Formats: sequence, structure tokens, C-alpha cells
Amino acid sequence: MAPELNNCRVIKEEPLTSSEAKWIELKRITYNNAKNVTKTWESAVRPTRPSNSLIDSVGIVAILEKPNGPELLLQRQYRPPIDKVCIEVPAGLVDEGEDAETCAVRELKEETGYVGEVIKGALGVTPVMYNGQSQSQKWCYLTDLMAQQILGSVTPI
Repeated sequence: MAPELNNCRVIKEEPLTSSEAKWIELKRITYNNAKNVTKTWESAVRPTRPSNSLIDSVGIVAILEKPNGPELLLQRQYRPPIDKVCIEVPAGLVDEGEDAETCAVRELKEETGYVGEVIKGALGVTPVMYNGQSQSQKWCYLTDLMAQQILGSVTPI
């Protein structure tokens, strides 16, 4: 059974020093824009990106083959920065020594209880995509679900 997300809530917010931060590093980027004007940009970067990797995370687009037609697998996940439950595709960080495809299959199982495999060919993997204000870069994977739910952790939306 999926955990009860109604219990999730922010209890306290407080400043975090750079030396205490495990998942995010702040950067100031100076660049020239299209009009050759020098600008600055504040960005959050993940210091956890595996060495020799272009990406730090994957997003998974999983299609469930149902009798009434295909369905997109989404999940509910509590996100403390907005103190809300969000509806999103399964996603996660790439571990050191892990390739992106292995990460996609692992994260799909961990987060939803489904087992899938990455579709081969151009349709299966998108180019690197930019994710919001941070420098997080993801590859997005289409998975073909080849087994039924095995962990019982998906609650229908």
C-alpha cells in the first residue's frame, strides 16, 4: 500500500549554509546574451552528478497497456519546497557507476512498483532536457512495461 501522503507537511524552514548542503550548490553565472549584453544568472546545481556523466537524473515516461487503451503512468509525490503533493512522471538521480538506462528501470520499480524496459531506437530516449532554474539535466525514457505491478505501491489517480 502506498504511504499516506496526507500526513506530509512542512514543519520548519531555516537557512542552510553552503557547507551543510548535500544536494544543491548555488552558482552565479556571468554570460553574454543575444544582444552581447553581459548578464548574471543564479542557478542551483547538483553536486551529486556521477563522474563521466552528462546527466544527473532521468525522467521516465511509462505507458501501461490496458484493455481500454494505453495509459500514462504518473505518481503522487510530496514536494517540500511548495508543501504540496504533485502529480509527476517517475524520476530519480543517477548513481555513480550506473548508466541512465539502468537508472530509469531502477527508479521506475522503486517509485511505482512496475518493471519496464527501455524502448530501443530513437523513440526510447530523448536528448538531454533542461529542468527549470537548476542545472539539473535529465534524459527522458519511454519504457515498455513488461510485467504487472509487483510492489503494490501505486495508487490510482
